[in-house]
Amino acid sequence: GGTITLSVGHRVGGGIEIAVTDTGAGMRPVDIARILATTPGAAGPAPIRIAGGHPGAGIGLPLVRQLIEAHGGALSIDSVAGRGTRVSLLFPSDRVVRP
Repeated sequence: GGTITLSVGHRVGGGIEIAVTDTGAGMRPVDIARILATTPGAAGPAPIRIAGGHPGAGIGLPLVRQLIEAHGGALSIDSVAGRGTRVSLLFPSDRVVRP
């Protein structure tokens, strides 16, 4: 019954922002910190439960963070438990191909 929205936009300075917003369970700040502290490829994180009791392996966001940082960009997470999450990938201008 929720929604997922994908948006793409230009940033000041010529970069690009790709964002995914959902109206799902959301995450508490402590959940975000724990998830982002996970290192993909390590022995493997313990399964986690975020707000609403939804299980997850906890490797998706750390993997995305490492990929975006390898391109000189950044990952941004804005979430409210019980209300949803917005995850943004911020690409710098030198990673944007102009027509």
